[in-house]
Amino acid sequence: MAWVDTHCHLYMSDEAADTLLDRATSAGVEWVVCPGVDLESSLEARRIAAEHPTRVTWSAGVHPHEASSWPETEGRIRNLANSAAAVGECGLDYYRNLSPPEAQRGAFAGQLGIA
Repeated sequence: MAWVDTHCHLYMSDEAADTLLDRATSAGVEWVVCPGVDLESSLEARRIAAEHPTRVTWSAGVHPHEASSWPETEGRIRNLANSAAAVGECGLDYYRNLSPPEAQRGAFAGQLGIA
């Protein structure tokens, strides 16, 4: 039986994606999903997936903490999502409230529409 890591921010580590993926493979993880949390990380997730097409798939999205950026990045995220495996990382985070609740709701609704 193979494992899948559905939430693996490969771009957030100081270690190279190759190293992390080799470690995952040795632990029985066959492939991973690398989610974007904003425009830049969505682009980086796409790049990593292109370099490792049999081991990494990716998503494009805006995390609730970054929801205030949604109005400026919606078009680019929408275009990226056309070739991504999923939309996200998205949702609501009222615990930390790093973006106002109204912005979070708007970004979340927009990403649900894309999905």
